[in-house]
Amino acid sequence: MSGVNSLLIPDFQYLPTPREVPEYLTEAKALLAEVGVSNVGGFSMMRLERSILRNGVWQQMGTRVEQHFIRFLAHLVPSIECDPWCQERVWSFYDTRRRGRSITNWHGSQNAGKTMTMAGMANAHGVLWHDKTRQIVSGPIKESGDSEIWGQMNSIFEEVSREHKRELAGMGLSMKQTESKFALRFSDIQRAGSIRFVAID
Repeated sequence: MSGVNSLLIPDFQYLPTPREVPEYLTEAKALLAEVGVSNVGGFSMMRLERSILRNGVWQQMGTRVEQHFIRFLAHLVPSIECDPWCQERVWSFYDTRRRGRSITNWHGSQNAGKTMTMAGMANAHGVLWHDKTRQIVSGPIKESGDSEIWGQMNSIFEEVSREHKRELAGMGLSMKQTESKFALRFSDIQRAGSIRFVAID
């Protein structure tokens, strides 16, 4: 999983092409089979990376969780370009969790891709941890949610459910939007997670 070293983050390497077939493909499939995941031979790269993350086999592989999430995000959301800035944002999220902190603060220009990365990560965690995710997006008024972050959240939600409809169904997962369009739901037959927009007004 080697790449170019980050100038900002010690010991972190960018993935130059997150959508390429990784060198660990055979090893990952064997480890997943060992932990009871069936039919791994027919998995797409999106489903393979999801299984690596959900089953924690990246630890046995000696790889990094954030790099698997970057690959998962790249395969799940075709419209997202996982450039170095996007990859550093993913790293910062996982680094915040490792340090036991509750807030991740991203800085950047207006068109730096912060909103798209956040919306992509939120939807990706909905698909990854459909049984556990409880996410809240807040804003001052509902109109701001429509035009800014929540608009991007909905756009990516629709893209993922459209691009992966058949595969998600094969995994027993469904994605639904409420009539109000201010809640997104990820579920299997027993459990469900959600992303909700809550306006201060």
